[in-house]
Amino acid sequence: MSVARSGGFAGLNRIWTAEASGDADVGAWCTLLDECSWESDPGTHSTDPPVGSIPVDESTAPDRFTYRISVSTSTDDGAQPERRAVVAESDLTDSWRELIDRVKSATSQ
Repeated sequence: MSVARSGGFAGLNRIWTAEASGDADVGAWCTLLDECSWESDPGTHSTDPPVGSIPVDESTAPDRFTYRISVSTSTDDGAQPERRAVVAESDLTDSWRELIDRVKSATSQ
């Protein structure tokens, strides 16, 4: 999975990546991923791109960050569905923030 952050006062881009390994780690990541709303309508869940696009209005918060999150998972049949989201800093819920922080933390280890 990867998290790309763009924007901010200096307009710097950063990218963090993490990979789950081991059953316990995979389970913890999957639980966290399922808590995030990958679509505008939280009542549905799909892995078809472009999932989770949340419009970012740069005119109301020009110095705020925008996060682009993408996750590829392997299934038993070998498929690798991808989930993607674009979330403005002001729209981060606790689940999104936890996911971003965890990916950033895993990258620095």
